[in-house]
Order: sequence, then structure tokens, then C-alpha cells
Amino acid sequence: MESSNGRRKCFIPGAMFGSFSFINVLSGNKELLDDDMKNMVEVAVTLKILQLLYKECASSKQKISIAVLSPFPAQIHCMQQKLENGYQNDKFFKVTVGCTHDYEGGEVDVVIISTVGVNGDECFDLNTSTPQDSNVYFKWARYCLWILGDEKVQLNRSGSIWESLILEAKARQCFFHAEEHKDLAKVIVEVKKDLHLLDELLCGDTTLFRSTTWKVLFSSNFRSSFSKIESWETKKLVLLMLLKLSTGWRPKGSSTAASVAQSRYSELMKEFKVRGLHLICTIDIGKETYYTQVLKVWDILPFHMIAELVERLDGFIGMYTQKYIDCCKARCSAQRGVEFPMKWPGMSTISRYKSQANRCDDGMFMDGANGNRFVENVNVRESLMLMKFYSLSSGAVNNIISGCDGEAIGLPFELTEQEKDVVSFEKSSFILGRSGTGKTTVLTMKLFQNEQLHHLACEGFHETIDQTNEKVKKDVLHQLYVTLSPKLCYAVRQQLDQWKRLACGGNLSAQRSSVSIHDIDKMMMSDDIPDHFVHLPHDAYPLIITFHKFLLMLDGTVGVSYFERFPYVGKQSRNKTSTSRLDFLEQNIMSMDVTYEKFCSRYWPHFNEKLTKNLDPSTVYTEIMSVIKGGLTTGDQAPNGILPREDYVALCDGRTSILDAQKRLIIYAIFLQYEKKKTEEGFFDLADLVNDLHQRLEVEGYNGDPIDYVYIDEVQDLSMRQIALFKYVCTNVHEGFAFCGDTAQAIAKGIGFRFEDIRCLFFRMFLFGAEKGQISKIFQLSDNFRTHTGVLNLAQSVIDLLCHFFPLFVDHLSPETSRIHGELPILLETDRGNDAVKTIFGRNGDGCQQFIEFGAEQAILVRDECLKEKIVNIIGNKSIVLTIMESKGLEFQDVLLYDFFSTSSFSNEWRIIYEYMKEKGHPSLASTALSSSFNMEKHNVLCSELKQLYVAITRTRQRLWICETTGFSQPIYDYWKKLSLVEVRRLSDSFADKMQILSSKDEWKSRGVKLFCEKNYNMAQVCFLKAADKNSARLAEAYHLRALADGPRASQLERKKLFKDAAMLFREIGKTELAAECFYEMEDFKSMMACVGSFCSKHEMRSFLTKKRCLAELILLEIEWGNFEEAVNVARRKPDPVVEAYLLRMGGLCKEDSSLIILWHVLSYSAIFQGTDEPVAQKNELLTKAVSIAKSDYDVFCQLSAIAKSPPTSKFESKKLFKDAAKLFREIGKNELAAECYYKIEDYRTAGDIYWSELMLEKAGDCFALAKCYVLAAEAYDKVGDFAKCLDTCADGKLFEMGFQFIGRWGECGGSELKFFDKGACYYHGVKDFRNMMKFVRSFRSKDEMRSFLTKKRCLAELILLEIEWGHFEEAVNVARQKPDPVVEAYLLCMGGFWKEYSSLIILWHVLLNSPIFQNVDERMRMKNELLAKAVSIARNDSDVLYHVCAIAGSLPASQLEREKLFKDAANLFSTRGKNELAALALVFSIRYDLDALRTIWSITIT
Repeated sequence: MESSNGRRKCFIPGAMFGSFSFINVLSGNKELLDDDMKNMVEVAVTLKILQLLYKECASSKQKISIAVLSPFPAQIHCMQQKLENGYQNDKFFKVTVGCTHDYEGGEVDVVIISTVGVNGDECFDLNTSTPQDSNVYFKWARYCLWILGDEKVQLNRSGSIWESLILEAKARQCFFHAEEHKDLAKVIVEVKKDLHLLDELLCGDTTLFRSTTWKVLFSSNFRSSFSKIESWETKKLVLLMLLKLSTGWRPKGSSTAASVAQSRYSELMKEFKVRGLHLICTIDIGKETYYTQVLKVWDILPFHMIAELVERLDGFIGMYTQKYIDCCKARCSAQRGVEFPMKWPGMSTISRYKSQANRCDDGMFMDGANGNRFVENVNVRESLMLMKFYSLSSGAVNNIISGCDGEAIGLPFELTEQEKDVVSFEKSSFILGRSGTGKTTVLTMKLFQNEQLHHLACEGFHETIDQTNEKVKKDVLHQLYVTLSPKLCYAVRQQLDQWKRLACGGNLSAQRSSVSIHDIDKMMMSDDIPDHFVHLPHDAYPLIITFHKFLLMLDGTVGVSYFERFPYVGKQSRNKTSTSRLDFLEQNIMSMDVTYEKFCSRYWPHFNEKLTKNLDPSTVYTEIMSVIKGGLTTGDQAPNGILPREDYVALCDGRTSILDAQKRLIIYAIFLQYEKKKTEEGFFDLADLVNDLHQRLEVEGYNGDPIDYVYIDEVQDLSMRQIALFKYVCTNVHEGFAFCGDTAQAIAKGIGFRFEDIRCLFFRMFLFGAEKGQISKIFQLSDNFRTHTGVLNLAQSVIDLLCHFFPLFVDHLSPETSRIHGELPILLETDRGNDAVKTIFGRNGDGCQQFIEFGAEQAILVRDECLKEKIVNIIGNKSIVLTIMESKGLEFQDVLLYDFFSTSSFSNEWRIIYEYMKEKGHPSLASTALSSSFNMEKHNVLCSELKQLYVAITRTRQRLWICETTGFSQPIYDYWKKLSLVEVRRLSDSFADKMQILSSKDEWKSRGVKLFCEKNYNMAQVCFLKAADKNSARLAEAYHLRALADGPRASQLERKKLFKDAAMLFREIGKTELAAECFYEMEDFKSMMACVGSFCSKHEMRSFLTKKRCLAELILLEIEWGNFEEAVNVARRKPDPVVEAYLLRMGGLCKEDSSLIILWHVLSYSAIFQGTDEPVAQKNELLTKAVSIAKSDYDVFCQLSAIAKSPPTSKFESKKLFKDAAKLFREIGKNELAAECYYKIEDYRTAGDIYWSELMLEKAGDCFALAKCYVLAAEAYDKVGDFAKCLDTCADGKLFEMGFQFIGRWGECGGSELKFFDKGACYYHGVKDFRNMMKFVRSFRSKDEMRSFLTKKRCLAELILLEIEWGHFEEAVNVARQKPDPVVEAYLLCMGGFWKEYSSLIILWHVLLNSPIFQNVDERMRMKNELLAKAVSIARNDSDVLYHVCAIAGSLPASQLEREKLFKDAANLFSTRGKNELAALALVFSIRYDLDALRTIWSITIT
């Protein structure tokens, strides 16, 4: 397609309109008309191309002929109609419209073919009406052939002519998307809008997403308003408007509401109309890599609501700095009607908000009689300053339009700059923030970002490799998120799942239904949590688990489980598989773990009263768990994890100690009593499990999946020893850890430390003290998104007290900031003798009772369960009542903190605050008379008190009321009043009325679900009753009763009654499995089976009864169902040979086997063999039963019976008994029983031979391994494909060569080979066979693992050879430096092409540094002459320096003065050669740590 002179013609600028192009047009709406098709989108694109051709040809005044063709007559007819009054009579621009199968117009300049983008299934076969040779189209086109069609549709029609043309276009780089051309894209949008094809415009492939120039952010208010729009057509038009705005398009000539036009900041505000609704937007500034303008969509409203929002926006924008506003006002010159955002790549920072002083000066919060602007009077949740914004993307549009309601869906919202800095930080980090600062959000976003970056990196890598390489495709990032709270764990898992689906273009609405209370129990279960860390499936990551599950998984990964020492738990857990073992252990841990509550109720009363007299149980428990068994120093000083008494008492001299030596001796004595009683009862605490894990990990190492990144949330709830466990699972210490928390919220009993302690732990135990200067700083999140400054200032006053009295027990942080101001917290005062709770919730007036009720977003917080029960008895269900510990992790609109100080054990000691007030220059009238001096030992409880107070204060978003019934609170009241942090109000009827906020049923239900998730079933029941959700209320009540029954306070009689009541409720609401569990706990097996019988499936019944070990009941069920084989298997698990034999006969199975089963049971459980005096239970009955079953085989059974009836009296006779029994079993062909006999008498080789002959190879392998016939055992395991056991056997038998051959034949062995390679390398290293050792080392997974092993074993010579082999000469040099071996180091520098001179200087410096005079020894330095000779040979051309230094080194001076002169001369020589580091070292050694010399060295280093 070239002109006559051989040159190509270009009619329209751009590569899209070259000599040949396939222009991809998304299908649009194809209309089917009597077996014919037309596509109006392709029609519009064709017409636009003709317009562009006409325009270009008219300007160049050249003739052109065009043929517009299509295989469909309907399409042709439509285009003819559109062109009817167009180009028909133009002599210079000739257009012919025709059909592809009968075109006879001859050659033309340009051929345009519209394929209609149709699939053959929708109409007839296109090939029947289309030329089969694509060359025909090229012959028709003199210069250009342009084909329009839908790529996806045409490629689905394998073998079509269009498929071949598309592939050819792609091969020739002539494939284009129509939407890439601005004019064509505009036409496509308009025609699809006219055709109501809004769904296609809003899909992720559309041009609107590809051509975005503005970042559009929409608010949570917009999402809520959008969900209320009833018309789907209107919703789509709104989203289409947003997408068009993101491309820079702006409507022309649109009128603006008066309120917008009259705004002080009208230049920043934008209003766009969509079908009677108004989009209210502002221009703002965002920052990614640089500052740029963004479009913020605040809301979509009817006209009458615009003025209110504009007024609020005026107040909000008024807080911006003038520079920020000027940047928002700046405009780029529009190009072709498109606006572009301004960008400031070089600007370092733009301050957004004015300082507090400037805000007050401007009076922006002053308005009306009260001096408050409108923006300040809104609810905190509705504040514009705390509004969350979401980025407009294809995923966001897809999920908004797919039916999601206005509630929070899983869209990732925009982070603040502070949060972005933390998320983007690439090193291991420490993230500290007070309550409400978004710590968990940042941690979750950091995890998600790493997941996304890894995915992108893998995608890019996979594009460059063979696509059939499945091993590479399965690459996955191992990320671990751990927190103590199951609720938080579940929330993070849900959030990540939603973000993942969003990133993949998935639909959130499919799983976006409201959470049902009946599903919560399933949500909190660990069904999808693995049992260990070994070879987890790829979809298990990122692994998001609680800390308890982390411990149990680690326990299942390393060596023998800790729970094996508990007979029942160990035995039962071994019978579990996969996640069932995890569930089983979790259930048993709840009853066997000594928590703080159990410590107080079960242990504290039994300790010697003389010891506990002046001690608080909280202090003692914390010392035991955080210091004696879980402290930072424990691992160093006590390998078993328990700090010796002397070392613990010695801690009293430390700067952080609040206990003297005498108190520590008493606490240690209590600890010893506690350990003794705990051991006697068969209980344990988490510290025991943690210390056991440390010991196992130190000895056996961690063999699970290596974790790449670890995120620890709420880290303040863990002890140091617990945190140290993470060092084993993740070796990526420089980048792989993120610790997040707030030590001011560390109210968990048994835990006490600061974030600085975590950094110290990380430095000592993760980095091993070797990376000084590399440890990360602490990131502080100071922007609070939960509440206003009134509450934050009060909370900060508590932090100030903590920092003053306990500076070493809390982290010093900058005060938190909030973007909104709010009302001061209120101190409620009541008349003497009046109770505030009774005044608020029940009062008499005019002879009738008036009641006040709190809403779902309000709560009463108290110190402990005792006061909580008292208040609940007074007010009933008129309010949510929680302890401070229960409220942790929750937030409310309003909070009433009741009697916190009155119920404090600190009582009158709160007077110590007066001392602080005097020191800070805030004395009060009472402070002079009532203050006392601070004593750390006496006032140490104050630390816990202040932390609890801080947690209580920060639970509110809006209003906080504090009420006390005694005067213990007066000191802190005076403190707050002096600082003007609170307002004092008299509690009156009118004030009580204003406290009340009504809530909807949905709000009550939502709060009930949250409380249910926190296992606060009693308060959840109250919420569900308010929501009129009776079923959920009854379910919560049943859970509450069950929790009371499981609690330590219930007697045996009360426990049964509570379980019965709970079971009845569970059964009434259809929760039959829960009812069955309750009946099981009260040992009412008849009622239990009635519930089990109503389960949905047999599988559920079997699972439940097996889990509860109700095997007798399960056997009866199997018999009822006629499953005798299953019943036999169950009986075998009991074991019960009589029942097993009976079932075998009943089921018509083997008669002879049933009698042998009984006899074998008698033999294997003989009293002598078991080492007990008591004979086997029911022995004679069993023998009689056996004989009666099989009388026909009298000769054999009589012999066995005789043997069994006269048990031997010695171990020797016992072995003879089993040998005789084994011979008899073999004679009658019962070889398996014979093998078991030999196994019983430890004749493992004979047992193995029998199993081998019976082809029971796995059992044969086990026997051969016990007999230490390792070759036979390995061969047996090899035949059954048990690679793990085979390699373990090879390692045990030192058959490493044999195992290596197995691996060569098998290939990958599921990871078992990695452990084997490590064992082989260790073995050959031990026997000094370094050649074979390196064979195994080279089989390691990665170079890093090889380096780590060889470095750990100090095989530096072998490591150097490896580095040379890999071409890593710099790494080899570093290794040689560790030896140290200057000759090798210099040699490697030369070999690697580095500085020759530097290599010779290394050797010379080594000679000088190790001179016998400097080292004060008589022996001459080893190999000195050889080193000097090597130095000279390396740098012969450097005679002026090196020969001089060699001469000095060759005749080392004997005096101090001469020695100093030698090193100074050397320093000068090194410095002249640019070797400042060596010069500096020379100065150090010459002057022996002189300060002036050190300053000189520092200046050299800086230079």
C-alpha cells in the first residue's frame, strides 16, 4: 500500500491511521434485525473518521476515494442514511458504502471495514458472507486499510478471518484502541450515553479510566447520599459525571447556586448538576511523590441542602493557610477544552492548616451569641474535618454501582501524609500512637501494599520467563499479622479480603450483606487457620491470626508439642488432624491456662497471708509474667526461661525498679508457691508455653515456612519473652518487622514495658547488637480521628502525670492533635446523699415515674465487675454498662465514667497529684495542706490507675461525663479545673434529659453485634432487646449462661443449672449443636443425643460425637444406620474388644477375627507386660467370650486361653508368652497379629520382616527404624513414598549419600529435603569432611542460606570459594576480612579488578597493626616476611610509598617514641594516597585514644 513513487501516504496524523490498522472498538449495543446486525458505536466511530479525513484533505486540497464496508446489510443501510446528505456530491472526497462479500468498486485510497463486533453465536456464521482471503482487502486499499471491531469477540471465534487480521495487526504493531484517540473517545462516550450504554462506560476497560488527568476523591457522605438515590439510571449518570470530570472535562455555561457563588471561597468550589441533584466539589491538594491538585467530591444533594453544606465548607476551608488556598486557586491553561491539575514537583512541603493561634485570631470558630461557628456544633462522626475520602477507580465504581449500600464497604480510604510516611517506610519500624490515631489502619495498609508490590514484581518477572514454569508462578509473599484480639483479627482479615477483591476487579457486594449474629461464632472460629507453619498452602497467606493461635501453630511446628506432658490433652491432640487439633487445644487452653482472673480467684487466697499482706495481686502477677518468666533479661541469664532468685532481687538496683530487695524476695517466694500449686493441679500459664518454645527453637531450630514480613498489632499486650519468639520465624530483620501499639493502653494484667524496651529487645535479640545505627526510629501517629480536642486535652493531662511519676514506664510522645474542637468533659455534681445513676435513670416527678435511657452509642464505664453488677441491678437495661477492660477496643458517642476514683484501691493517695501541681506551678488551696511526697514503692499502683483512666477517657468520641460518690477524686478534679480542662455542672432533671440520645433499631443491633464479638453477651442481649431482635437476644442470653457456667464462681450445682438453661435456649432457637455441647458438659447424654439426632447430616453427628469422645453413643448410631464396619472402627478407637468382636459377628464379618481380637486384647494388656499389679479388667469374661465365639478352632484358642489364663511372673516369661502367641498366629495365617506380638517384645526386626512380607511397608519401615536397620527402613519408606520419614531415617542412620540419591530420583519432596540437606551439611562439618559438606550446602534453597550456614560454622575458606564461583568478589573480600587473611583479601581485590594499591596497603596495615612491639609480645608476627613480599609484588609501581612503609615494617622500632613516629609516618603516607580510613586507624594506634587524634580522625571520616 504505497504510492506510485514508492512512498506511503498519511491522511490523518498519528500511528493509528497508518497503512494498516485494526482499531479496537468495545462492542456496544448490537441490534439483531431479522438475522442481521448493526452496531451504532462503530457507525459513530466510522463517521468521525470520515470527518477527520475530510478536514485533513480539505486543508491539503487533495482528492481521496474511500470505501466503507461491512458484512452486515443493516450496518451498511445505517451508514448510508447517516451519509445521505454528507459527501455524495463532493468531487474531491468520494465515499462508497458497500458489503464486503459483493464489493465491486475497485481500488480506492482508503478502505474502512466495520465488522460490527459480533460473535457468530449471536447471528449466522460470518465466514459465509465474508471473503476468506484477507489479501482481497489489501488489494482494494491503495494506501490505507482500517478495520473496526471488538477484539475480544473476534478472538473468541477461532479460525475466523478477523482473528488472523487481529493477530497480524498485533505482530506488525498496528493494533490500536479507539479510545486512545481523543476525538474517537469523545464520540464513543457521547453515543453510548445516548444509547443508554452506561454500564459499558463505567466498566474498567473504558477510556474514561484510561484518560484520567485529575485524581477524584469522594467522601463517605457522598457514598451515603448516593445509596439513597432510587433511580439506577441517575446513579449511573452521577458516576459518569465523576469519570468525565476526572478526564479534565468541565461543562460549559452551567449556572451556579447562589450560595456557592457567594461563598468566600467560590473559586475553590465547584457545582455540577445531574438530573435535579447537585454535586458539590472543591479543589484541594494531594501528595503522592509530589504535590498536585485533586478534586474532592463532598456530597450530592438536592438544591435546598446546598447552602448548609457550603456554609460548613466555608468554615472548614477557613482553617487552610493562605499559601494552601492560593495553590488550590491556581489554574493551568485549558487545552482543547480540558482542564489540567497544577503540579509542584519541587515543593518540599505545603502547610495545610493554620496554627492554633492564627485560628483564634481569625475568629473562624466565633459566631452567634455562643461564639461558636456552625462547623463546630456537628457530631464528631459527621465532622468535615474527620471525613474519610476514597479514590475514584474502576474497582470503586464497580462496587458502588453493583448494589452496595451506604454502609462502610472495603474501599481503602486516603491516608494522611503522616500515615503515608509510615506505610512507605521500607525498614523495620516501630509505630506508636495513642488511642484513635489509626495504628491498625496503617499496619493493615502496609501489609496490603507489600502484597501488591510483590504481586506486581512477580507479574513483571513472569513476563520474562517461560510461561510453563509452574514453580515460579507459585511464588508467594509470606506475611504474618498477629494481634491478641480475635475481633481485631477478624476485622483485618475481612478488610484485606475486600481490598484484594477490589484490586482484582472483584465485586464486594456479593459478600456485602449485614453481619448476622448467628454467623458470628463461625466467623471467630479457626477453620481456615493451619495447625503449623510447615508448607502452608499459598492461599493461607497473608496469615492473620491471634497470638494464641500463633503459639499453638509454633508448638505444632517445632519438635514434640508442649502439651504432650498433659496426658489427656496430648493424647487427644495427637488424634486430631489439620485445624481440628488447633481448635481442640484452644478449647483446653481456656480451662488449663492460668489467667489473671484465675490467679486471683484460685491461687492468691491460698498463698501465705504474711507474704501477700502488703502486696497487690496485679503487681505480683505482672512481676511473675513480665519479669521472672517473661522479661528481657530472662533469656540471657536463665536458659530455662525462669530468672534465678539472686538475679531477680538484683534488679532492685536498676533505674526502672519500683520494688526494693525485700519486696522482691517476698514476690519470688510467692512465685515458688504458685509454681508448685500450678504443677500439682496440672495447669500451666502462657509463660510456660513461651519458654518451652524458646528452648525447643534454640535446640532444634525453626523448620516452618520462612516469614518475609511480620506485623504485630497491640504489641503492648505482649511480654518481652513473647515478642522475642518472632525472631525465629522471620530472618528479614532489617525490613521485615512492624511493631505497633500504645503503652499507655497497656492495662492487660501481667504485662508492663515501654516501646523503648521493645527497641532494646529488637537490637539485642533480633539484630544481635551487630547493626548499631541501623535500628529504626519510632514513628508517632499524632493525628487523632476518633474524638475532639476537649477529650484529647484531658487524656493528655493523664499522660503528663504518667510521664512525671513513671518516666520509665511510659513512652514520651508529642501531644495528639485533632482537627476539630469540642465541648469540655463535664464533672457531674449531685446533691449530698443522691446517687447520680438513680438521678439520671429513674426519678419521681408529679407522682409518676420518669425514665431516661441511654442510646446504642452511649455507655457507662466502671472499674470492675462488682460495681457493674450493682449498677445493672439499679437501672436494668436502660444503658450499656461495661468495665474499663471490657471497653478496650470499643468506642462510643458519649461515655459516663462512674465512681472510678471512689472504687480505687489508691483511695486517699490521689493526693500525690498536689505535689505535681506545685512542681508545675499550679498550686491550689488544698495542695498545701493535703499533698504528700511521692514514693515509688508506695505509689506504684498509680501507674496502673492512670493507664486505666486514660483508656476510659479515650473511649468517647463526643461527650464525657465523670461522676463520683466520694471525695477521693478531689485532687485530680482540682488538677483538671486548674488547667481549665473540664466544666463542672450540677446534675439536674433538665441536664439528665439532654444527656439522652435515642437510637434506631439498626443502631442497637449493630452495637449488639460488636459486643457479642467481644464476648460481652449480657450487654449484647440488652442491645438486641432494644432492637426488637428476639432471636439474637435469646442467643446472646444462652451464650451468657454458658459463660457463667464455665466461670470460676459457679458451684457444681449452679453450673449444671446454668448449662441446662443455656441448652434449652439454644435448642429453642435451632442451635442444636450448641445445645448438645451444654448437655454434654452437664453429662446429660440422653438429652445430648436428642439434639445430635436433629443435626443436618450424619457427618455433623459423627464429627460432634468424635470431638466429644462419646464413642459409645456413636457406635449405637452407626448400628442404627447399619454401618457395622464404621461401628467396628469406633470400637477399635475406644478400645473395646468385646464390643468390637460383637459388632464383627453382628455385621456378618469374620467370626474368627472377632475371637482373636479379644484374645489379643488379653495378651497385650497383661498385668506383667503393663508393669502393674492389677490384672486386665474383665479378663476371665473376655476369655470366656472368645472361646464361645470360635469353638471350631478349639486347638488354637485353647492354647492361647491357657497362656492368657496363667500370666507369667517375670519379664522373661512375658516375652516367651508373646513369642508363643506369635507362632500360633503365624500358623493360622494371622501375620499382622503375629507382627504385633513381636513388636510388643521389642523384636522389631522380625516384626518388620513380617510387615514387609504382608506389604504393610509403612509399618515395616517403622519397625526397621526402631531396630536401627536404617537401610531397610529407608527402602520401605521409599516404596510407599513417605519422603519425610525416609529422609529422617537416612539422617538418623548417617546414610546421607543414600538420601541424596533418593532426592535426585524424587525431585522435590515437599520441603523435607531442605531439613535433610541441613542435617547432612552439619554431619559432614562435624567429621571434617568439607568436600561432602559443600555438596549438601550447594543444595540449599538460596545463596543467603548457604552464606548463613558457612558463616555460622566459620567455614570462611569454603564461603570465599563460593563467592568467587558466583563472581561476587566484593562479598569474598568481606569474608576474607572476617578471617582475617590480608593476603587472600588482597588477592581477591586484584582478582576482582579492584584497586591494586588498596590491596597492598591492606597487607602493610596488617603487618603494622600486628607488630610484636605494638602487641607487647616477644613472638614475631606469623608470616610477616611473606606478607611484606606479597605487598611489594602487588604494587611494584608504588615505590615511593610502599617501599618506604615496607622498610619501616621490616625493622620495627623498639621504643615508644619510635613506634609513635612509625605510625604517624604511615598515617601521612596513607593519607597522601587517599586512604583516609587507614590513616585514621594509624593515628588511633599511634596516640592510643588521644582526644585530639580522635577529632582528627572524625574530620578525616567526614571528609
